[in-house]
Amino acid sequence: MLAVTLPILSAETGCRRDSTSLSPPMENVPDQVIEDFFLIETEGEEVAWKLTAKRAEIYNNENRAEITVVKVDFYEEGEYSSTLTSDTGEIDTITNDMVARGHVVVNSMKEGAVLKTEELMWQSHTGLIVSDYPVTMERGDGIIKGQGFTATPGLSEFRTTNMEAVLPESDLEEIENGDEGDSE
Repeated sequence: MLAVTLPILSAETGCRRDSTSLSPPMENVPDQVIEDFFLIETEGEEVAWKLTAKRAEIYNNENRAEITVVKVDFYEEGEYSSTLTSDTGEIDTITNDMVARGHVVVNSMKEGAVLKTEELMWQSHTGLIVSDYPVTMERGDGIIKGQGFTATPGLSEFRTTNMEAVLPESDLEEIENGDEGDSE
């Protein structure tokens, strides 16, 4: 009788569905996926910035959007000042703060400067871009390198720590004369 019972038991065991082999429930699935995403932030009547992205994945419960192939045009006092580009980013959908990641470049038309880093954050409430990552800023013939920075989006104001600068003679004369930071 034992010989008959074993094959029946093993048949039952072989047919039993193991719950651990089932696919786990999908987590981090976006609530919305938007191709050719576009977002504008205004301050009163004036445009503060315009963001475009190839794709946005919106996570409503987390109040965030993940974006790819990012471009942000910044405006200061209603005037176009600079463009930020990055591989990816993330937007806080409540505050409109944004983190840009991967080959981040800010090109300031107003200041003729180009800032490069791997990650930065746009702080909507302060109107500043900030980062703790290494940064390089090129302006004219000058190059400034540092660790971390705080700047206006148009790069008219820029602060960094552990700075290393290679400046042309004309910029050194301006600094010695107390004209540093003036772009007019």
